[in-house]
Amino acid sequence: MSAYILNDINIDVLIKSTANILKNTYGYKLYTRFQTFDLWEDSERNALGNILKAQNYASVNYRYKDNAEYMAECYQPTPEYIYRDDVPVLDPIAIIKICNCYDYQSCETPNYESTLPARIIDSIRSHMITNLPGYDSAKWGL
Repeated sequence: MSAYILNDINIDVLIKSTANILKNTYGYKLYTRFQTFDLWEDSERNALGNILKAQNYASVNYRYKDNAEYMAECYQPTPEYIYRDDVPVLDPIAIIKICNCYDYQSCETPNYESTLPARIIDSIRSHMITNLPGYDSAKWGL
């Protein structure tokens, strides 16, 4: 597998679009098994973004740790993430696709599936799925 550093706009869009979905159902609160984020608060948006960004950097650095050329030219500590609101709100399908992209770029560390960033992305994806057209009218079981 390969991995790359996602630009911050991906995280900005994930956060803004998730907040837009959650405002009417959970009052801007994003729940994970480990932590709750109040996406109304800028400090919480920044904290969430920094968690996601740190995992993405850790994944890329882990993936290419044996590549001396990469490490000499590209390795960097994770820069601070600061949320920007000047991004569009995207529809649930687009956000699910960004979640999948994030997972792919951030899964190189051995424990990714059990990390807070993985749980955050799972939670965002779950909220997007429940907001797809037809979801509410579908049967809960057969």
